[in-house]
Amino acid sequence: MAIEKEIKVLEIIPEEVCHRLEQLGAQKVFDGVRTITHFDTPHHDLAQSGKTLKLTEEGDLKLTTTIPVSSDVYDEMKTKVGSKKEVVGILAALGFLPVAEVHAHRTSYELDGIDYDIDSFPGIPPFLEIDLEAAPDSQDELLQRLGIENNCVVVMSTPQVFREYGKYYLEEFKINIE
Repeated sequence: MAIEKEIKVLEIIPEEVCHRLEQLGAQKVFDGVRTITHFDTPHHDLAQSGKTLKLTEEGDLKLTTTIPVSSDVYDEMKTKVGSKKEVVGILAALGFLPVAEVHAHRTSYELDGIDYDIDSFPGIPPFLEIDLEAAPDSQDELLQRLGIENNCVVVMSTPQVFREYGKYYLEEFKINIE
C-alpha cells in the first residue's frame, strides 16, 4: 500500500490543533507515549538502502516495514504482533538487531474516516500527520478548516523530517550496544 497520500504539517501548536479538531467533532482515539524501535543488520543494510523495519508500541504492537518506491512515495506493510520479546527474538534470529529507540508523545484523532496524528518527538517541533486517503475535501480545504493552512506541508518520513532540522534520526535515538 503506497502512502503518498500521507502528509505532515510542520511546526504546529498541538493544543490549538487538538482544540480545533475537537470543535469539528473529531474523536480522540489515543493520547500517550509511543515507543518506536528500529531494527537493522550489523552492517546497516536497511538504512543504506532507505528501508526501515520498526516495531511500534502504541497501545498494541505493530511491526512495520517501509520500502522507498521513489523520492516521495513509500510502500509500507504493517502487521499487528503479540509479544515484543518474541518479535525481537525472531528478528534477531534473522540477523536484525535493535539500532534505535525513541519515545514520542502522540495524540490521535479520527474525523470523517480521516486519521490525524499529532506527534511530539524530542529535538524537533511538533507536527501533524494526516492520512488523506479517505479525505473528501481537498488538502487545502482540510488545512484551512484546521487553521493551519500557512504551515509548511511535506510528504516525507519522520527521519526525513529530522533531516530538515539538520538531525539524523537513527543517530539521535541510537541504542548503544557494547
